[in-house]
Amino acid sequence: MNTAFVLNFDSILADQRLPKFLIDTFEYIKDKQYLTVGEFLVGLTDENLEVLLGYLNEMEATPGQPTVALSRLTLLTMGLVIAEGSSMVTPDTIDEYVKTLVAMITLEAMFRDGEIHLFRDRLAFVCDDKSVWACKKSDIDKYHK
Repeated sequence: MNTAFVLNFDSILADQRLPKFLIDTFEYIKDKQYLTVGEFLVGLTDENLEVLLGYLNEMEATPGQPTVALSRLTLLTMGLVIAEGSSMVTPDTIDEYVKTLVAMITLEAMFRDGEIHLFRDRLAFVCDDKSVWACKKSDIDKYHK
């Protein structure tokens, strides 16, 4: 049996425990706006990126344990997958998608620190497997097409 998750946007938008930037993101998605992970990351302030990095740190400190950080990243992942055009996220794919979002958030932080070049326009859950997301700044000409 293939069970799927469906988001209750009204409940999410009413949740006062969520940071405002997450509520704003879900409001945008609810209005049926297309949004890739790359576009989401471009719109993040440095402060909001720090919140997401805090979630990653919390998850790393308590591996395999349910945490507020894991639930918020899972919720954000589900919203962004839907925003890219998928109507549902299955239990078989959610873990993979969360890990992918964690990698993308980490790459965004490295990009903002000047450590790498990040091809934000390629950051999406559904993309060409051969697509390069990031590279050393010295290798940009190899991958920029």
